[in-house]
Amino acid sequence: MAIGKHAFVSRIWRRVAAAVLLLVAAHGARAASVFKCVDAHGAIAFQATPCNEGARQASVEIHEQPLIDPDAPVRAPDSLAGASNRHGQASKSRERGGRNTRTASNHGRKQKPEVSYECRASDGEVFYRHAKCPASVPGDGIARFGVEQPSTASHRGRSRSRGGAWSAVRVTARKVSREEACRAINAVAADGRDGHARDEQVSVYDHDLGRDPCGGY
Repeated sequence: MAIGKHAFVSRIWRRVAAAVLLLVAAHGARAASVFKCVDAHGAIAFQATPCNEGARQASVEIHEQPLIDPDAPVRAPDSLAGASNRHGQASKSRERGGRNTRTASNHGRKQKPEVSYECRASDGEVFYRHAKCPASVPGDGIARFGVEQPSTASHRGRSRSRGGAWSAVRVTARKVSREEACRAINAVAADGRDGHARDEQVSVYDHDLGRDPCGGY
């Protein structure tokens, strides 16, 4: 019985909705009044004319509906438009912030050019270091032509040896680019350069681990 009653009520409301739609269509888009009639059995009817005698009557106002222009631009509600504007401004702000961050990051990545040193010993040797040159290096025992070697001298009858070609040799330094130093160290003819044995070298182990300052040249 409950199911039958539910179906009966649903049918009634479907008829009510259909009647309202028909009345709206009959009166066009203008505002109009219709009559809601409820008879003695509880049946509901909507009609444009007054209800019959013995039926309860109520007036229902149907408000005018605006005409729809298919060519009119769609306008978003103010709340949505405001949210869209805020979203656009936030996107622009994030974009500007991203550009500023990337610019700062690029500035941070700009490093000074790597430098090495050309070391010139007073005996004519030339060698290269990636750190600063030493103030002096011990002599290698080779007497070089045109280079005055310290000699043995005496002082009040006592002899004093200054070491000759084995004595310390003064060194001067000049900054050069890392690329220039690495080219000189790794050159095929580097073995013929006097002082090549004093070049800064790295082991195969350090080279394989990426610790070779000349690894990128």
